[in-house]
Amino acid sequence: MRISFIALFLCFTSLSFGQYSYFYENYEFKEGYGFDSIDTRYTKEEEVVLYQHTAREYIVEDDGFFEYVLVHEIKYINSDKAVEENNKVYIPIGGSTKVLKEECRVITKSGISTLNKKSIRETEGDENTRQYRYFAVESLEKGSIVEFFYIIRKNASYQGNYVYLQSSVPKQRLIYEIISPSYLVFLSKSRNGFPEPNEWQVEGEDLNFLHFEATHIPAIKEELFANTNDNKMQLIFRLGQNTARDDLMMNTYSRISDVIWGNTHTSDKKEIKELTKILKSLKLEGKELKDQIFDIEAYVKSNYSVVDNSSDELSNIQAILKNKFCSEQGIVRMLGSLYEAAGIEHEIVLTNDRFDSYLDREFDCYCFLRDYLIYFPEVDDYLQPIATLFRLGLVRDDLRGNLGLFISSTNVGDVSTAISEIREIPFDSYLKHRSDMTIQVRLSDDLDKAEVKSSRLWTGYSAVVGARYSYVNESDRKELDDRLQDMQIEGMTVKRFELENEGVENVGKKPFIVLMDYESSSMLEVAGEALILKVGVVIGPQSQLYQEEKRTLAVDQDNNRNYDRKIEIEIPEGYHCSNLDDLNIYAVLGEESDPSAIFKSTYKVEGNKVSVTLIEYYTQPIVPIEQYDAFAAVVNAAADFNKVKLVFRPN
Repeated sequence: MRISFIALFLCFTSLSFGQYSYFYENYEFKEGYGFDSIDTRYTKEEEVVLYQHTAREYIVEDDGFFEYVLVHEIKYINSDKAVEENNKVYIPIGGSTKVLKEECRVITKSGISTLNKKSIRETEGDENTRQYRYFAVESLEKGSIVEFFYIIRKNASYQGNYVYLQSSVPKQRLIYEIISPSYLVFLSKSRNGFPEPNEWQVEGEDLNFLHFEATHIPAIKEELFANTNDNKMQLIFRLGQNTARDDLMMNTYSRISDVIWGNTHTSDKKEIKELTKILKSLKLEGKELKDQIFDIEAYVKSNYSVVDNSSDELSNIQAILKNKFCSEQGIVRMLGSLYEAAGIEHEIVLTNDRFDSYLDREFDCYCFLRDYLIYFPEVDDYLQPIATLFRLGLVRDDLRGNLGLFISSTNVGDVSTAISEIREIPFDSYLKHRSDMTIQVRLSDDLDKAEVKSSRLWTGYSAVVGARYSYVNESDRKELDDRLQDMQIEGMTVKRFELENEGVENVGKKPFIVLMDYESSSMLEVAGEALILKVGVVIGPQSQLYQEEKRTLAVDQDNNRNYDRKIEIEIPEGYHCSNLDDLNIYAVLGEESDPSAIFKSTYKVEGNKVSVTLIEYYTQPIVPIEQYDAFAAVVNAAADFNKVKLVFRPN
């Protein structure tokens, strides 16, 4: 999201003065962090950060508002793996960034090796990758210390920021500083155990210092089905006050609401007239409200392409109507203006990826306002403007379960104004996200392979792969077909493959269906007179949560989901199955009458047919750590079924 801060910048520029220096202009390497400084608790770690110092200084200059960033790190390297991961020291560049200082050295028991300019390399960035400058640390070896610091200057962000202070590597000592002119006051909030700041004053300096310091920050490890980032120690900060202008409420949500509503709706009479013509062409009259919302969304997403560019023309409705291209801001403005012209009540919602950091209810920060949604109170559902493959009711799953800034328009007398509040964007029902399977399995007449007929039905997130068929060429279509056919069964041969309801026009309307017949000799093993059928593989590979180390993080899944699977197995003539009870697998989180998660497979026999019913669903994406073992049992039950083999013996 891009918000204009021109007025704020003008307030700053009038307060700038001539030549500029920054606080750490004369920064040098730090002494006192040799081998004897390593705490004994870290001697067996593969690597440890002995010292990390980050300082962000904000300076108002004649040509703008800038940020001077110091990053200084001293790291003990104690494994070959750590050598591989640290033999390049990266310095971010590109855009407005200018490197002011860069130093790197390696400390070994035999001495200190300082890297020169010949050790510096640069990577070429493109539209998908960031440009980097780095030291090639070729002299690094196990048992050494690598130390580096750099100082860069770049355009300052007005939107605030959140930073992670914890990583997969333990940190012995960490310092984080925010420095600003005395008239610019930064506000902060610490999360997940990170200390609150000390406010420093430096003699002879007319500066504000927020100084944070922590010692012995433990490593945080990645775990499956966990929100690692949000559990890290974090610091949120933003510019909160400009005392020189008596502006004591800067960058609050209440101040930005009118701007956002104005940016996402037009008041231009000519534009409204053109939009009204579009609405008439859609023939919305007499349709259910949900269908009206759906049709407007489908029209915009089918006729206008979103490009990664924030130029003003791409958010101008007249230009969009003419050129058929728009920015993210532009498509939100198109949709918001159309819904307003159609008289459909809606709210603009701004939020962010909860797997980066949950939006904070108590600390206003524009850094959380990254992703647009539109909410429709009368149907209690959302759409995501920029998501081409999604339609009403389907938004990126990492946005659900988070808080959002909800903005609506109201009239106070004759004046229209925007109001905002923080509300939850709830997870939707597990019943909306179905992955159903109906499968028939038999052995070939020659008893040398398994023959499978399958029907897979998907709705919600699972069905999005079907929407992709609207946007692919023949080569990409084959790649999609191959993905859908890949059951990860060795030697599998597909005999029939058909799709139903593919295409984005069916998303939210009809389920996406894949019909496939296949055979595989690897599914059948022979052990003496017995035939062994690997029947469990027909449900596809499953996640597993078997781990030796103790779980440390709560479960935070992408979304609720539901699996209904029915498998019919034909027992070959002259044989019986000796281990049908292996099909009975059960695990539950909570009470069976109202579970948060469940896996249950049962069977019944009718003649030579075995009918297996598998029920699996997850109704609560977030599971506290205390319930982890029960949750893992449900996930592992599905993985256990995937391994089930039925043994057929001669009668």
